[in-house]
Amino acid sequence: MRSSSSRTDARLVHALATRLDALATEKSRAFWERYLKGVVPFRGVPMAAIRKAVHAWWHSEGPSALGVPAQKELALRLFEGRFCEDKLAGTLVLQEILLAELTLRDVDALGALFDRELIADWNTCDWFCVKVVGNLIARELPSRTVADEIASWCTARVVCRVVRPADRHALS
Repeated sequence: MRSSSSRTDARLVHALATRLDALATEKSRAFWERYLKGVVPFRGVPMAAIRKAVHAWWHSEGPSALGVPAQKELALRLFEGRFCEDKLAGTLVLQEILLAELTLRDVDALGALFDRELIADWNTCDWFCVKVVGNLIARELPSRTVADEIASWCTARVVCRVVRPADRHALS
């Protein structure tokens, strides 16, 4: 049996998906699927609309009332969605809403998104690394602990999680 937390997450994820579906246009979908060359399915919602929908959903559908651990779990669950917009929504929640709550203890869960291949395309990887990973590292400097933990991803089996050798010096 699914826990009440799991049912809550499913309801909240569905509510956001419904919002995003309503904002999708064929013109935007066609543009992004051509640009992304089919690496990830796209509903057709522009980024500004995704951002607006995420913040409206967060404050009106209930995620803001959850405890921080449940909020983090919900944000990570958004990456399980099929569409690029779901993954971008997860990225926006982590960066724009929960970044101040992310700690070294969360780095393994963030890396697991790659291991589980929930971030497996270049576009999602780019957004996630710039918006979440980069900001998390920048926030934690000069401590270096988070950067060192993320640098350990260099040995990951999933290509998107691997830090390029040329970029390792930035983390060292």
